[in-house]
Amino acid sequence: MQKRGWRRLIVDAVLVGSGCSVLYVGFLWLTLPDISNPRTFIAAQSSVITDRTGTELYRLFGEQDRTYITGDAIPQHMKDAIVAIEDARYFEHGCFDVRAIARAVFVNAFFGQSQGASTLTQQLARNALLTREKKISRKIKELMLACGLERRYSKQELLELYLNWIPFGQNVYGLEQASRTFFGIPAKDLTLAQSAVLAAIPQRPTYFNPYGNNVRTRVTEPSLRKILDGTITKASDIPDANLRMGLLGANAGTGTTLLYIGGRTDQVLRNMQ
Repeated sequence: MQKRGWRRLIVDAVLVGSGCSVLYVGFLWLTLPDISNPRTFIAAQSSVITDRTGTELYRLFGEQDRTYITGDAIPQHMKDAIVAIEDARYFEHGCFDVRAIARAVFVNAFFGQSQGASTLTQQLARNALLTREKKISRKIKELMLACGLERRYSKQELLELYLNWIPFGQNVYGLEQASRTFFGIPAKDLTLAQSAVLAAIPQRPTYFNPYGNNVRTRVTEPSLRKILDGTITKASDIPDANLRMGLLGANAGTGTTLLYIGGRTDQVLRNMQ
């Protein structure tokens, strides 16, 4: 009888817990933004004041300096670059990537390294529709919204929205404004190399700021000495702890011991290959 009583208690607890979970998820679903209205995704754009010839004189914006552009104004190599570095299986998986989640759990558990598993669609949902609070409820909403977005919009449409929303640091949001700020050209004129640079920024826009301290990759003094004396002959031999990856690669050493060490942009190009 005592065992049956405990079993009954456990079953009741599981049922109550399951019921509460369903009610909680249902509540979150009711509070989701309306993704059926395209206006939901029309990001705030900067106001531009020009002279009579159309030359820009001033830009007025709040926290986000952005100029929205359509997908046909975005070069294909820019789309390829952002997919390669942010979500390589973007066109293969659904609203979430089971393989990426499994990999992130494994790396976090066995190597103690923090690795994300968010798809481009999840990132779009987070940036465009949700607050930045790091709560479980926000993550659940993010997944629910991502699945809703994948059902309603094509991959190409979502990629266009994503490239218009993502932050590039320094109040610069969206690809068009990033291209004009960092290269002085519209996004449609970006070269492959310039696209790789821009694709390298959004994951850590403050750290990879083109005007910041991490423009070039750097190595610590002990590793530099080993490069000079020939002990280290390949960039892959440098311990991670002795390497500070920058937006762009850099040369270390001198003369015959000169060694090129790649940066975040090199990683984008490798992924594209």
